[in-house]
Amino acid sequence: MGFSSGLLDEAIRLPEADRLEFIGAVWDSIDHHSLGVTEDEARMLDECSRDYAKNPTAGRPWDEVKAELGKRLQW
Repeated sequence: MGFSSGLLDEAIRLPEADRLEFIGAVWDSIDHHSLGVTEDEARMLDECSRDYAKNPTAGRPWDEVKAELGKRLQW
């Protein structure tokens, strides 16, 4: 890793809301164009992030969604 593992350890110990805020601040500091993210994709990600911040319990875990899709699509 190009950063201090102590930084990661410290970030992981933060309360969840603070970790999300931290992630958002790091994400906002990235030049999205250099990653190939379009303006529309960046707006969609920002909107999803805001929705999650407003109601973090509204979503479902990826494993649950993936299992449901697997049943529907017979994976």
